[in-house]
Amino acid sequence: MRKIRTSAALAAAALAVGLSPSMASAAITVQTTTNATTMVNNLVGGGTGITIVAGSATYTGANMASGTFTGGNFLGSQFTSGVVLTSGDATKLDGPNGGTSDYSTNNGFAGGNTRLDAIVTPQATHNASTLTFKFIPTSDVISFQFVFGSDEYSEFVGSSFNDVFGFFLNGQNIALIPGTTTPVAINNVNNGNTSNNTPAKNSQYFTDNINGGLDTKLDGLVGQKIALFATASVTPGQESTIEIAIADTTDSSYDSAVFLRSGSFIDEPPPPPPTGIPLPAGVWGGMSLLSGLGLFSKIKRRRKS
Repeated sequence: MRKIRTSAALAAAALAVGLSPSMASAAITVQTTTNATTMVNNLVGGGTGITIVAGSATYTGANMASGTFTGGNFLGSQFTSGVVLTSGDATKLDGPNGGTSDYSTNNGFAGGNTRLDAIVTPQATHNASTLTFKFIPTSDVISFQFVFGSDEYSEFVGSSFNDVFGFFLNGQNIALIPGTTTPVAINNVNNGNTSNNTPAKNSQYFTDNINGGLDTKLDGLVGQKIALFATASVTPGQESTIEIAIADTTDSSYDSAVFLRSGSFIDEPPPPPPTGIPLPAGVWGGMSLLSGLGLFSKIKRRRKS
């Protein structure tokens, strides 16, 4: 695997974070739940004008597959809590990544998801986790932030083992690659696969974790280095339904997860992209620490000299 070189300052900052127990303590902690209302209340932002239809929230899937989480320093800057749905065991997401198949559990829920089946046809889905609820927006648009991750990266890119997820707003999938109608999935966002000569696709949204570095067992993440948002038009004052689902495809191994940022479900467009470099939580703290120690000023003096 080709490693990306970074500046000395950034590499040193990351090293400092790794050496500091207080900064490295943001590993994900999952509280499993099948209570759909608990998950929806975590996802929907308070005071946004979105009203959840009482009694509409439902969840289907394995008991171990879903929940709320805190930590999650591997998800990117400020994405440190929310809801997680998996096709495996949500309690085993934390790192380090010990190999290409260490996030793989048949969670015992045999059922798939019919909407996801339509995406991966002629294959079928298994171990599906599905969260559904109805809401009434005040505005004419909704959005929320997500990260998709899988243990199928990258050895199963270009194969029929193509784990998939979707956000179906009134039946239409809005979990799409920005500016396209293409669903986010293993075969659609990746760094390619040299073993079967599959070229990379939409790799700007993909983060490779096959050699570790991020505090999760997932081998690859989508939406970690460039924030991704599901967004769509809605009718103000009119009831809408959203179905959030993820599943294994073809088999029940090498699991996947989708993370939904806490409070990010709002009736507004996505926020503008940040002007800085999106980094895992804690790195900025490490850079601040190094700055306080005078490292950056030393680097600047060396460059000038």
